[in-house]
Amino acid sequence: MEYRLHTLLVVIAAVVSAPLLVFADVEIETTPVRDYQLPGTFEPGGAQVQLGAGGVTVISNTMGASADESACGVVIATDQAARLLEYRFAGAPTRCVGVRPNPGGGVFIRGSNPTAVEGEVTGFTSYVGTDDQEAWSITDQTLVAANPEPNGTGEFQGEYVGAHPSLAYSPTLDKLLAFTVGKLVIGQDEKFISQAHVVNVDSGQMRVSGQTFGLSGVGLVGGTTTRSSDGNFLIYYFSSGDRGAFFYDYDGRTNISFFNPRGEDWDDRFVQRMIYANDLLHLLWTPTDGVATETRVTATTDSGAELWSATFDPEYVFAPGVPVNLGLPQGMWVGAQHTAVLHQAADGSLLLRVLDINGDSPGVARLDGVGDFPPFAIVNSADGSLKLLTYDEPNRHVYELAMTFIDVDDFDPDAGIPDGGIPGDVGIPTDVGLRDVLEAAGCCATVNDRRGGGAWALALVLGLLLVRRRGTR
Repeated sequence: MEYRLHTLLVVIAAVVSAPLLVFADVEIETTPVRDYQLPGTFEPGGAQVQLGAGGVTVISNTMGASADESACGVVIATDQAARLLEYRFAGAPTRCVGVRPNPGGGVFIRGSNPTAVEGEVTGFTSYVGTDDQEAWSITDQTLVAANPEPNGTGEFQGEYVGAHPSLAYSPTLDKLLAFTVGKLVIGQDEKFISQAHVVNVDSGQMRVSGQTFGLSGVGLVGGTTTRSSDGNFLIYYFSSGDRGAFFYDYDGRTNISFFNPRGEDWDDRFVQRMIYANDLLHLLWTPTDGVATETRVTATTDSGAELWSATFDPEYVFAPGVPVNLGLPQGMWVGAQHTAVLHQAADGSLLLRVLDINGDSPGVARLDGVGDFPPFAIVNSADGSLKLLTYDEPNRHVYELAMTFIDVDDFDPDAGIPDGGIPGDVGIPTDVGLRDVLEAAGCCATVNDRRGGGAWALALVLGLLLVRRRGTR
């Protein structure tokens, strides 16, 4: 069994390609929302972009010219301007591992020291308030040293590996769920185990630590989200020796139950993305991990009952009969009216499969030429629409554009506009061994990951990170 880490970042290289005469079946119209200068020395390549409190945009990335100078940088962009928070835990070099905006304001940060040696416990969980001041923090050493229940918060399993990027916050419970990875050595085998810790956000008090999932507890978290009806956490998990997905319903205390979408067995499926929105759980998944596989999107109710499900072939034919191999889906965003699934076509262009609230799809839209500058990210808006962020690199300026999807009913070649695609190649996300899972799984680019010159590459941010495992055949 081989484990691989996918950070769900698609790299867009600015290498000009020859234009092709192709037409989209769904057009993207944009409306400017805001624009701003990136503050300080913050670099957007490889950053994580999310919707923050009050509709602000939160962009996070590891900063610094070297590991010794690193900081977790968080840009908070409003309609007026963008400010930069440079966070260093206990004054030490700090790498972003995971960042999650608090709907009430401020950000949760999961991080570590990039200069640490193997086995050194430097991870932490912090909450930085609206005044950019640290309200509370918990070190991973506290987790490792915790006493077993009932007198303690829970015992840590195995040898410490590091902080995991998954973070989930429940406004209903006012609790933050985070994960730490340990390693168990069983004979000649090494097994990895994700262990949850739960923090009361108002007090910063740790309530649970060392919480495992599954029959053996061995495995890794692939994604987390929060259900609106009761505030419980939904967790996607995969275990060593199994190919597919397991889902759990967790109340942030001691109660864990299986969650079974559609009442089916998911252990032969590959879950690419899990999003809770519009009071529904949306799953982006594929039956296999090959480029010729179908893409499937399923929406279920809180009980796991299917509301709708859609299946799409890997090959798509545009209006005048131009076939495109879409390949594996790279990410998904769910808005109030539309769901967008990102694909990287074989020719290097970026395409969005558009679905309505019933799972019906009018077709595929091209991101080619949307906006005046290269795409940087897609993110939800406070009004439920989806925004495209573009970046003017020479001037370090970000433009946020609300997207409207227009179904093109009839193809008219005389009215079409040549569409040359986004210039350049789209790189395949880096695969790493499980030993490197914590080094590579951080939400942000490594220090000194700079894209210079005219061929500067830009990352299209796919939301929160998702650790996904592929099984060997």
